[in-house]
Amino acid sequence: APELVPPLPELARAPEPVPPAPPPMVLTEDAKEKRGEVYKRAKLKGTIESQAADHPARLRALLEKVPESARPALLRAIAVSESGYERALESLED
Repeated sequence: APELVPPLPELARAPEPVPPAPPPMVLTEDAKEKRGEVYKRAKLKGTIESQAADHPARLRALLEKVPESARPALLRAIAVSESGYERALESLED
């Protein structure tokens, strides 16, 4: 008896050709410098945002540990810290 060979599956359609990649952007020296400044500014903003959350929180945690006589000074330090971080972040928005 002849050996039965399963039928070959139909060939799928060939995929569409991939369009060529666009030519790479060529940045001028000014554009490269500006991109670097934008990156540095964003990195600085992230650092300040992190510290703006952490520093006042640490000061607040100290409120429970310091003598009552130190609380007014610590509360003032918290207010100054928060205000300073707000001003720093606003200045980065300009």
